[in-house]
Amino acid sequence: MPTAHGVNLTPAERTRRRARIAGGKAPAGGKAPAAAQRRARLLLKADHGPAGPAWTEAWIAEAWIAEAWIAEAWIAEARIAEALEIDERTVARAPARWAVVGLDGAV
Repeated sequence: MPTAHGVNLTPAERTRRRARIAGGKAPAGGKAPAAAQRRARLLLKADHGPAGPAWTEAWIAEAWIAEAWIAEAWIAEARIAEALEIDERTVARAPARWAVVGLDGAV
């Protein structure tokens, strides 16, 4: 989806965005919410200024979808752990162990 708004951040704006991602203070004080951190990352990637990586909208959309997929996978792991009454770390480790030592070693 093309946009009419190009992103050209000044060095000061890039510094403020990085501070927000690093858990710096939000304008009202306190830690920046996750949504604000995601938007800050988006603006840093979309920056077409001299210091920016100038990601295309397609690249940003792909990264955003991947982040959503990872969040969905984490939610699925939490539901599996709850249903089986086991720790979420066990749910996450089981497939990795299977990949290394096979089915017999994983169970």
